[in-house]
Amino acid sequence: MTVRGHIFLLLAVIILNTCFVSSAHAFYQWQDDDQSFTLQGSTRLSGGIQHYPEHNFLYTDQTDESWALVQRLLLAADLSSRLRLNLNLMETVRSVAPISPQLAALSSGVARSGLLSWEQHDSASSSADLTVDAFNLQYLAPRFDFTLGRQAINLATTFYFTPNDFFSPFAAQDFYRVYKPGVDGARTDIRLGELSLLTLIGVLAYTPDLDTGNGWAVEPDWSETSWMARISRGYGSFDLALLGGQVSDCTIAGASLQADLFAWLGVRAEGHYGDPAQDNLASYYQFTVGIEHHFENSFDLRVEYFYNGRGYSDIEQTNQAFMSGVATASGYLGREYAALGLGYELTPLLNVSALAMLNLSDHSQLYSLYALYSISDESELSATVSLPVGAKPSHPVEAEPGLFQINSEFGMSPQSFNLEYRVYF
Repeated sequence: MTVRGHIFLLLAVIILNTCFVSSAHAFYQWQDDDQSFTLQGSTRLSGGIQHYPEHNFLYTDQTDESWALVQRLLLAADLSSRLRLNLNLMETVRSVAPISPQLAALSSGVARSGLLSWEQHDSASSSADLTVDAFNLQYLAPRFDFTLGRQAINLATTFYFTPNDFFSPFAAQDFYRVYKPGVDGARTDIRLGELSLLTLIGVLAYTPDLDTGNGWAVEPDWSETSWMARISRGYGSFDLALLGGQVSDCTIAGASLQADLFAWLGVRAEGHYGDPAQDNLASYYQFTVGIEHHFENSFDLRVEYFYNGRGYSDIEQTNQAFMSGVATASGYLGREYAALGLGYELTPLLNVSALAMLNLSDHSQLYSLYALYSISDESELSATVSLPVGAKPSHPVEAEPGLFQINSEFGMSPQSFNLEYRVYF
């Protein structure tokens, strides 16, 4: 099917759903005493257009029409009063972005076993795969909860920049955050008191393997297993937490804070100190400080500052690191960032959000606008516009064939528009 055909299909599904969908929360549900079984699902159908920087050594096409279909099956089974099974099975069919291997190497997917991922189709224009996004067993006791298996782990306190979210964090410009990718591990939450919680986490690491469905090895790399402990305590309107441990080959120690000052201003902060085991990587600090306020007229305002000790203070350092092969994989290239986020409920059915993000190190910017319209209780339509501003990449004056010069971080990003329809059943 062509891109135009997928757009027509998207519009047809929206019209049919608007006219005929009825209220439902699960398409199958059974319950008996201490046992229950629930099946739910969701479908995301999207289409968009991207306009890339005009450099064919990074992108094979300057303008690209993209599409994607993501379907999920969610199972939640209470096997007893204390034992619960969770499954999130994800089927993805999508177009392939026209990017070069050099640019694709700058990012990687979620590091989890290739045993639970199956590549169904792969061509120059499209791909399809089936993935177990979550599969875990929970034991719920009066004083503690224990979860074993593939699960989403989120330790973030701040919203846009989350240095303490070590396992597949959301990007700052991600507006849709319903499903966080799962990682393979174990987690125990121990309630020490009414306002105190001790969390123990272990997450398996994997090495890249292009022969598997998701690009990661089937067997874990035990030498880089992550483990950490986090203890949190509430003091009135303040919530404080300390954490420490080993993330891959890096020893970390950090803290976080949440507070509601004068019932008017929300304050959030988190960060950590990291000491990598590799001799060619220096120790670093990362921290985020943010404030937010929710107005009575449904207007939301959020401001965050991010210091990224794993990034680079100027674009010359960035290029030197990539040329020497020691560039860090922190998710952001710059040393300092700022973000301003706005949200407003225009009508009971229509919400709009905006984000302005600035790389203070190279002065590039990224502006994003997001609109979410509720079609029914189980369906919604969203539109996203992304406009990067910054110096575009180029060939260096003297370089080997295939290498390129980074002139700004967001200057490598495409201008884009995306329309997405979602239905939950």
